[in-house]
Amino acid sequence: MPKKILAIDDSLALRMFISKTLAQSPEEFTVVTAKDGGEGIQLALSGSPDLILLDYILPDMKGDAVCQRLVADPTTADIPVVMMSSNAGDIKRAEAEYKNIVKAIAKPFTPDLLTATVRFVIRSRENAGPLVTVAEAAAAKPAPVEAPVETPPTATTTSEPAHVPVAEKASVAAPRQSLFSGRSDLFPLYRVFTAAQQAELTGVLRMHISDTLASTYFQTGRPVVTTTQNADAYMLNSTFQATVKQAEALDGAMKRMRETGIPVFITLSEQRLLEEDKLQSSCLEHGARLLSRAWVSGRFQFEFELLDQLPALCGPLKPINAGMDEWMLETLRHVGDEALSAIAWGDLSGVPIYTRHGYERIQHITLTREEANFLSHIGINTLAEIATQMKATPERAQEILFRFLSLEIFEYWPAAILRGEV
Repeated sequence: MPKKILAIDDSLALRMFISKTLAQSPEEFTVVTAKDGGEGIQLALSGSPDLILLDYILPDMKGDAVCQRLVADPTTADIPVVMMSSNAGDIKRAEAEYKNIVKAIAKPFTPDLLTATVRFVIRSRENAGPLVTVAEAAAAKPAPVEAPVETPPTATTTSEPAHVPVAEKASVAAPRQSLFSGRSDLFPLYRVFTAAQQAELTGVLRMHISDTLASTYFQTGRPVVTTTQNADAYMLNSTFQATVKQAEALDGAMKRMRETGIPVFITLSEQRLLEEDKLQSSCLEHGARLLSRAWVSGRFQFEFELLDQLPALCGPLKPINAGMDEWMLETLRHVGDEALSAIAWGDLSGVPIYTRHGYERIQHITLTREEANFLSHIGINTLAEIATQMKATPERAQEILFRFLSLEIFEYWPAAILRGEV
């Protein structure tokens, strides 16, 4: 007997994709779809599906609210749910609380991943016991036996962390107020920056990008400066045109930056070799250039430390006036052909489509003429077609799209999904 799958998502494209993908599976699946949580709950009550594919963000309610309603009714309490979301944090919170969430997949996903997930959950449920939450499952397990912890040598425990700028060492000596930390492949950089803005944090975000420790300082959620002790990485591909006097002072400024993390332009300004307006713009540009490496680095560690006040190196600089999206986009404009290998593009037959809030957000960002031209061709056009209409190379279109994908303004779906060919 065919297994019934209920897909709840407000995106028509994704509902079509799920229906057509599972229709081609060797297993027999019957797919019914719902455009919001209310309709999905009614179909679950009346149709008794074997599995529910549930989007976390819906027009009328969030996915966890749908799960709560399903668990509360004996008719639907034991129907397994696979959560679909681009936000791992949302999924983890809901998964820990509601027993019916048995698995999660990150959007966008491939046909193979969707089919494999549905097949795995269906087969697993055939011989499984009652559903329990992640928290209940953890509580039921015996506590692990911890191995003895060896105390490191005193010299190691008292030494200062490597690569911490001298300007920060005073704050390091006191107990650090690490607010959050993580890995960029699990928590995208866009969400890290947005979290700092929304919580109006004052502190420093440290990012271990390859061989460079980059530090971005925030004042009440607004970026002030991005710096590093790797002065060579900071000045890499710099467009700064030094005068004779600036060039004479540059070696000393670079040496100071390697020792303290103070940007070379602040040193030049202190020596009255750089005007105040050029100080701000030069620090902004070179910080953005440094951060551009983070967007394409794949996986790196980061940590946000709260500070009561910013170090002296931030003194001459002002927080940015632009919005966070606009500031992030500026850093992404420094990403070049690295974008071509940062993600799996395929044959460029994919179609960019706006995320749920992408279209609204893009209205508040100042775009370059080229970016605006790119957006004017968004619809059902493939990336290759957009490049042709822009009279740009496919590689250039990829670089522009990469910026908007990184900001979660667009998703990139295979063309066959929207054209009904899958």
